[in-house]
Amino acid sequence: MTTHSILRRRFALAALGLLLPGCGPTIKGAWEASGHLGVADPFALEVSFQTDNLGTAFYSAALDAEHQVPVCETTLRENRVRFVIDTGGKTTCATLNKPLAFSGVIGEDVIVGEIQDAAGAKVGIWRAFRKPKK
Repeated sequence: MTTHSILRRRFALAALGLLLPGCGPTIKGAWEASGHLGVADPFALEVSFQTDNLGTAFYSAALDAEHQVPVCETTLRENRVRFVIDTGGKTTCATLNKPLAFSGVIGEDVIVGEIQDAAGAKVGIWRAFRKPKK
């Protein structure tokens, strides 16, 4: 094999590597989130994703105690995450009373996005940071 053909083969393999889809971010793990609904209704949210589509969460608003809420309809596509919770916490994914959809762009250890109500209207913003592994 000549040097020219070796270089051509290496170049072809490198180009192929650039065309193949790479490993994107994952939401698996624990996240600390905060944000606000409306203009000034702050909340805190702790979400733990066992996989990229299965999670559990705890939600608390300014004057409310923390309570567990269902995490439903979770998707992760092309660095965008979306999941639905019911902040009342007294429902299941089959019986959501006042669902809020959290969507955002995910990086290595951060998610930033907006919150929509059941009608699709933007009702707030949120951001989350990945909790360090212990």
